[in-house]
Amino acid sequence: MSLQEALEEFKYGGPEIRVRAAATLAHLADPAALMPLIEALEDKEPEVRAAVAEALGTFHDRQAVPKLIPLLQDRSWVVREAVATTLGLLGDPTAGKALLELLEKNYAREVNTQRHHQTMMESVIALGRIKDIRATPILVKILSKGYRSAVSDWQRQVRQAAAIGLGYLDQPAGVDALLAVLTDGEGREVREAAITGLSMLRSEESFKKLLAALNLRLFENPAWVWPRLQGAVTALGQMGNPRALPYLLPLVESESSEVRMALARSLAQLGEANSKEVLLKLLRDRMAEVRVAAAQALGHLQISEAAGALNVVLRDPNRLVAGAAQVALDQIKALPPGNFQA
Repeated sequence: MSLQEALEEFKYGGPEIRVRAAATLAHLADPAALMPLIEALEDKEPEVRAAVAEALGTFHDRQAVPKLIPLLQDRSWVVREAVATTLGLLGDPTAGKALLELLEKNYAREVNTQRHHQTMMESVIALGRIKDIRATPILVKILSKGYRSAVSDWQRQVRQAAAIGLGYLDQPAGVDALLAVLTDGEGREVREAAITGLSMLRSEESFKKLLAALNLRLFENPAWVWPRLQGAVTALGQMGNPRALPYLLPLVESESSEVRMALARSLAQLGEANSKEVLLKLLRDRMAEVRVAAAQALGHLQISEAAGALNVVLRDPNRLVAGAAQVALDQIKALPPGNFQA
């Protein structure tokens, strides 16, 4: 469909046709469609307003922001959700106050429905994307307290969104909250979201907090803290700061296979070929998943000195381990002539 045909449908069609035309205009991404879409935010049909708000997110043009902000109070939750998502994608900080007010209002309401929580999730992510640090306290509250004993999938997903939002914001209180939910008693979904949030951190202060999280606290049982260690190790690998290496290498002795596996992956991300000895030790680990991660890391780093050990691992009874060793050897053999040591 051409731009002109889409604009004709958008102007004269019924609600369903206008919704379809909005999607077409978004796909065409022609600047000539921007103003007609902005004007259509006043359409009387909520499904059209929602489709238009969603379409505007593809243009990455902040001209639409002043018209979008009032729609955060729209009577239709579908519209509010679409507007919150688009405001996050546009990244205009002027939307922060309205998004925060919407989130606080929804948080204060004890409603457990998909519609309610979906709007909350989009508001949380939008506040993270525009990096409005004023949202840090309520995101910490949502992650840590408000839905601690979540009774529905939607409540858990709001907590997961809060973890991602805190990752975007990269604030000290947020880092503490993300680390605090990394416990064996926490649900896997929330732990994984917290690790994702930690992996988004880039500030020097967050780097120091992650290093501190590797240390056992007074009276802490090592068997209980593996989720925190796993999260911190993963995040430090994502940061890519080689200063973390001396703090990470001792974790080769960790009792947790999850931590040892995270260590192998992080060493690969750090790109440190001088971690060869630790990776070779992990290649002999008693847990197959750790051996797989070690083989993958050795291949990624193209450590030619590991070829002999990898050849031995080709006979590993676990097919995944043997397969990872073969792939690693192929990567090492791709080195320029003279760099490969069989």
